[in-house]
Amino acid sequence: MYTSSIHTILRKVTYMPYTIAREVNQEGNIINVFSDYKKRVPLNSISNSVSEMDQFLYPHREQVKVMIVLGIGNGEIVKNFINNPSKIIHMIIIEPYSEVVIGDEIKAMLVHANHITVLQSKDREVPILDFQSILAKFIGVDIELHIHPNYEKTDLDFLKEVISQLKNGLRILKMNQNTQQLFQKDWLIEPLLNLKYSYSLSLFEEFKDKFKGQRGVLVSAGPSASKLIPEIKELQKGAHVFAVGSVMKLLLKNDITPDFVTSFDSADINYEAHFKEYSYNGKLIVGSIVNSNILKYHTGDAILVPESVEGITSKARPDLNTFYSGPSVAVFTLQVMYYLGFSEIYLIGQDLALENNQYYADEAAEGEFVDKNNKNIDLYIDNNAGGKSGTTYPLYSFLQSFNQLVKLFDLNKVRVYNLAKYGAKIDHVPYISYEEIKVRTQREEVALNLNPKVVTSEALNEISIIVKELDELHNELRRIKAQLVRFSKNDYISDGKLIEMLEMLKAIRSMPILEDVILNQISFIVNRINNVFEFLLDKEQYTNEDKKYIFIEFFKLIQIIIEHVELIMNDTKFMELRKELKNEVHS
Repeated sequence: MYTSSIHTILRKVTYMPYTIAREVNQEGNIINVFSDYKKRVPLNSISNSVSEMDQFLYPHREQVKVMIVLGIGNGEIVKNFINNPSKIIHMIIIEPYSEVVIGDEIKAMLVHANHITVLQSKDREVPILDFQSILAKFIGVDIELHIHPNYEKTDLDFLKEVISQLKNGLRILKMNQNTQQLFQKDWLIEPLLNLKYSYSLSLFEEFKDKFKGQRGVLVSAGPSASKLIPEIKELQKGAHVFAVGSVMKLLLKNDITPDFVTSFDSADINYEAHFKEYSYNGKLIVGSIVNSNILKYHTGDAILVPESVEGITSKARPDLNTFYSGPSVAVFTLQVMYYLGFSEIYLIGQDLALENNQYYADEAAEGEFVDKNNKNIDLYIDNNAGGKSGTTYPLYSFLQSFNQLVKLFDLNKVRVYNLAKYGAKIDHVPYISYEEIKVRTQREEVALNLNPKVVTSEALNEISIIVKELDELHNELRRIKAQLVRFSKNDYISDGKLIEMLEMLKAIRSMPILEDVILNQISFIVNRINNVFEFLLDKEQYTNEDKKYIFIEFFKLIQIIIEHVELIMNDTKFMELRKELKNEVHS
């Protein structure tokens, strides 16, 4: 919910010069004062900033929510929030002006405060990634955005852009939550099926810096890819070509066989659209959540990358390092190439923007939930030609991930270039035309000794253990639910019942399959309930209403976990796996 009436603007703003000075108000408190050529705006009341903040926060104190406030003023809002009890779970203050000085007293209070975070812009750049990281902990809780008194009277155009960035950040978090919810089943079942090969396949971590000093090309399925087919052929003579799964159809139809194809998408449509009908027998680099049919039916070599988004692989193979794959296969592939040691990486088809409302290149296979035509523009972003290109919120999310990833690279070791002239401008990734590249006519071939893909008895044993643990968890959850149903028949929740519930929680949390795997898959729900519990646990005394609230939330949690476990157990692939394991035992 947003209480501000300010709308997102999608244009570049020319900012007027301004100053922010510190002055003393009538009550003797220091306040910050904004001034430009038209106006002078104190960022707090000149008469009574204490009363001002009391009036501002009072209507919100009885609401269980996360409160985002644009502007810190003189910090009186921090004092008021910390010193007055409220039901606000967390307050996030975004100070848009880097010139606003936050006093030492306020900084000292923030060090020991658990329920408030202050982020400050630097050179008018909002720390959006920090904002998203903090807000991600509170997904599922009601969120409101408010503007600190008087800030609307400052630079309104700039504040509109800040609010637009914050709203986009919230949208992206919501999309990530929806993605996790959509794939909560697949991100357990597909790694479980892929576990069959985890003891035989070569692991990604074995090949660090194997391509040190070499040139690589990363081909994605953006609209510009189809215009650079001849250039990809020429570049491959002196570079190693990595293709994301969705562009494989385009390349193979044009007689380009990638050196490596990458994928981690877990849905069946990923296999059907990108792999099933196309004959690629080269090297495959896949994340552990990849659709199991891709690995199962691939006849060439494969390298497995254990992913941190799922807990199955690391539970069975705790000796393996896991990798964060990112939100897109292209981001995943760029990480892979950096790890392999490439010194030059050229991005092709990495538009991150629409071209004539087109999402994919011509002839590229259409992937999950994406219609390459009829895509609406959600916002405009800077492009490599110095202008603006229209994009969608999902593509904007990928752009942010690229920016964040490249920022972590040692740019003395690798240079990344983008050949998409009208594609999104990625930080530290300059545009380069094909004509500017010194094309090499030969490349150094790297021998990779890859293990064959076979199903091992060790793997089947680990899978059997996990299936058994799921059965045991399911039985325990049903037992707890039956007990909670009995509790619900009495409107009064005694301290004894509360203790029993905590013991139940402790019992199931001691089961590794829940702690290591299941809760990770439904964190979008668990986080909300945890935030409610954390808020209630801060209270010194519990009323019966408080205890009923805890009981209801705990019951919800148990029911949600049961539904998730049963969703897995009733899945066709899981039931087939169970039969396969039984047949293996009998044979």
